[in-house]
Amino acid sequence: MHRFQYLKVGLSAVLIFIGAKMLLSDFVKIPVEISLGVVASLVGMSVIESLLVGKKKPAMMLPGV
Repeated sequence: MHRFQYLKVGLSAVLIFIGAKMLLSDFVKIPVEISLGVVASLVGMSVIESLLVGKKKPAMMLPGV
């Protein structure tokens, strides 16, 4: 799981979306298909971003060089 460094950000966005949807459910009706698409997109984008960016490790410095 250490490879997915942006997964926490994606899951946070999912929780914000679901919370907003619950708060606004009396005023705005969002179809289930759209909600599922948003959730899948947020998680998918965070995983893809993690795989593309990856952790950049600094080069090891050798003594005397």
